Amino acid sequence: MVWGLGTRAVERVGNDYPRLVALSHPSLHPDDTPEAIRYYSQQFIDLIDLEENKLKTLPVHQVIRPDYPSLRYFVQIDEDGYLSTPRGRIMMNDIHKLAITYEDLLRRTPFAGLMTKILKTLEEHYHVPVDLEFTLRVIDADKPKPGVQISLLQCRPQSVLRGNMTAVLPKDLEPGQIIFTTCFMVPQGTIKNIRKVIFISPEGYFQLPTQAIRNDLSRVIAHLNKDLDESHLFVSVQAAGGQLTPTWVYL
Repeated sequence: MVWGLGTRAVERVGNDYPRLVALSHPSLHPDDTPEAIRYYSQQFIDLIDLEENKLKTLPVHQVIRPDYPSLRYFVQIDEDGYLSTPRGRIMMNDIHKLAITYEDLLRRTPFAGLMTKILKTLEEHYHVPVDLEFTLRVIDADKPKPGVQISLLQCRPQSVLRGNMTAVLPKDLEPGQIIFTTCFMVPQGTIKNIRKVIFISPEGYFQLPTQAIRNDLSRVIAHLNKDLDESHLFVSVQAAGGQLTPTWVYL
């Protein structure tokens, strides 16, 4: 989950972190200390500047204001190394102490249960688990039991391997035989007849000056993918998990 435009969750930029939520245990944090929770919370927000008519990326503390609607449902305040949910009015000089954790959203609204029901319903009708993008708004934030409004933006079935598609990977390779590796989960599968590889280094990707330019790169890859005929194979894998993961293409 991210505050603002969803690009920081979908594209998983290397200098920021979304909030990961286990719907079965929504109050469980991936990190176990207040310092780690705050460090791995969202630091930037992608937004549309209506006055300048531009997409911008700004530090969250430049955007959050004490009168922001439903503020207490998505932030906590760091007081001497202890994170607590604001109960009274947040003052402007406390803004720099805030961390985006969604604590009260997960504890005091029906979001987790409702999202679980939505996913189960969609999985039942698609016959496979689904990948879902959504927006969320807290309703009646001043009431003891606020509600939530969830708008579905995109839903697509997750890939399911059918038959024996497991790739047999070689072991004990020499360093010179390895093009690149990743410590993240990669779906199993086999693709044959790869003739050329185009490698976009993570250093070059993250040295691009703005997220907008990185988005342009993604669009170029998408256009190539669309224009290539079936005699070519094309895949793009971008940064994931806040780490420098290569972007790669094979033709």
